[in-house]
Amino acid sequence: MTKPRLHVLKYALLCAFVILVVPFQGFGWGDVGHRVVARIASRYLSPQARAAVAQLLRVDSTSNRSYYTATCADVLALADQPTLSDAETARFVETGLACIASWADPPVKDQRLYTSNWHFVDIPVSMNGPNGPVLSSFDVARECRMNDKRGDCAFLALKRLSPVAGNEAELAISRAEALKFIVHIIGDLHQPLHCITDKQNINGSDPGDFGGNLKKVQFNVPAWDGNAHKDKNARWGSPWNLHSVWDEGLIDAYMKINNLTQDAYVTLLLKPVIQHPETLPHLQSGDLPAWMKESYSVAVNSAYKLPQLDSTYHGYILTPAYYDSNHDVVNHQLLTGGVRLAAFLNKTFAP
Repeated sequence: MTKPRLHVLKYALLCAFVILVVPFQGFGWGDVGHRVVARIASRYLSPQARAAVAQLLRVDSTSNRSYYTATCADVLALADQPTLSDAETARFVETGLACIASWADPPVKDQRLYTSNWHFVDIPVSMNGPNGPVLSSFDVARECRMNDKRGDCAFLALKRLSPVAGNEAELAISRAEALKFIVHIIGDLHQPLHCITDKQNINGSDPGDFGGNLKKVQFNVPAWDGNAHKDKNARWGSPWNLHSVWDEGLIDAYMKINNLTQDAYVTLLLKPVIQHPETLPHLQSGDLPAWMKESYSVAVNSAYKLPQLDSTYHGYILTPAYYDSNHDVVNHQLLTGGVRLAAFLNKTFAP
């Protein structure tokens, strides 16, 4: 992959312009991806975690009734019932977690600007190093430096939120809000481009490409509606960037090409674990730094494997082979994000 040789100052000015003028569409999985991660997680909760989640969803549906009315009336209908059968509880927890999974994105992220940096950890890489990618590892002091307006980072947010959600002495409404952020942030960290930023110089002062947000791409998938979506993200009506391709494009294309409903997609993603349950402990192993390192590696080895910059397009033209190489990568990230969210919640709500 080659990139334009911009002077560092010119590159920094470009980044500033994009931040101020161009609205980033990548929020860390789209709504479908976040819902799928949450639904998978619901299948692997411990009894204690399931009971705690159900309780906090009831609290949240009471406190934020307008959100549920507008977003997921089916969850509200279950929450309003005084008692639920085991099957109804399972459905309530699954649909409820899916309902709250995207809550932390706009408008909440815009209204509470201090949560903006809670959605990612920008671990640097320089993909155009003289001998290949120049890698780094997670540095909490560097990646989680406090910004007075935008907050710190996903890693530290989870460290703060988990004790709140799991502490019965805390206000129930505070615990419910912590749960909503946790569900979202764990999902974000399994979107590989939420754990990386590609810099001109790995030790330079430029902020990098913000997880692919500054990389304009054309997303060619002929089997997806005859390539009608190659130039624009249909959800936003705006040009693709690399981040939004991973948030939504690869998922939307895969579901449409394979004629999958969301229910069918969840079933398909769960098939490897259902067929081989002995793999679950391996998928759930590790901790937050290990999961972030894995996402970083996926970004380097898959997401950032780009063609040369097209000087006419002023971006990267992703061929159909890019989709073919990466749709299963995304599917694996959604699965691991789901089962690891379950493991995180099980630990959070352990007695």
